[in-house]
Amino acid sequence: ATGDSTFDDTTALQLNGINISGGHGITVHAGGNINESAGGSTAITAGSLIATTTSGAITLTNGSNAVGAASFTATGDVSFTDSIGFILNGASLAGQTLTLTDTGGDITQGSASSNAIAAHTLYLTDTSCVSTLDNTHNSFSTVTLSANGDSTLYDTNSGGLYIQTADVGDSSLTLTATRGDITQNTAASYAITAGAVNATASNGSITLGNDSN
Repeated sequence: ATGDSTFDDTTALQLNGINISGGHGITVHAGGNINESAGGSTAITAGSLIATTTSGAITLTNGSNAVGAASFTATGDVSFTDSIGFILNGASLAGQTLTLTDTGGDITQGSASSNAIAAHTLYLTDTSCVSTLDNTHNSFSTVTLSANGDSTLYDTNSGGLYIQTADVGDSSLTLTATRGDITQNTAASYAITAGAVNATASNGSITLGNDSN
């Protein structure tokens, strides 16, 4: 298509390729799981993606996806893979797991309250650039992070922020928790690897005591 497009389905939805030219967007609503096929010809190419399901998960992990901005609403886990870098404009997951992967650019986030992350667990992988999820309304509990550049996480979850593992190489890792402690997994294989760590817990303590950090 050459303009913004919308598709609604009352059941589960399998995407077999979306190409929206001119920087326009695609909005997809479903009543069940939203998935996509593998292979370059079945990827999503669009200026923006809004994916919403009222009952189920969203799994859009085609490695050739090229989306400028994305937002998700689901009652199950959400997994999204992109190849050019994208802006996350919101993820509401009802306490589930959000997995974000990008192989070709930065992962950043909109600043409005509607752009925040609401999830229990966050898996974040950026193989080429930086990851900046610094929306001041984000709420998640557990994070696993791997990036090839400076990375920033901002969290308001009342239970604090638990770092399962984080590897940013020689780059900087910035962590902010406004309503709880910042802690981490103490097993050696889950240590933090970073050139520098800047951690702020404005209403809690910071315990990053893994001996292998």
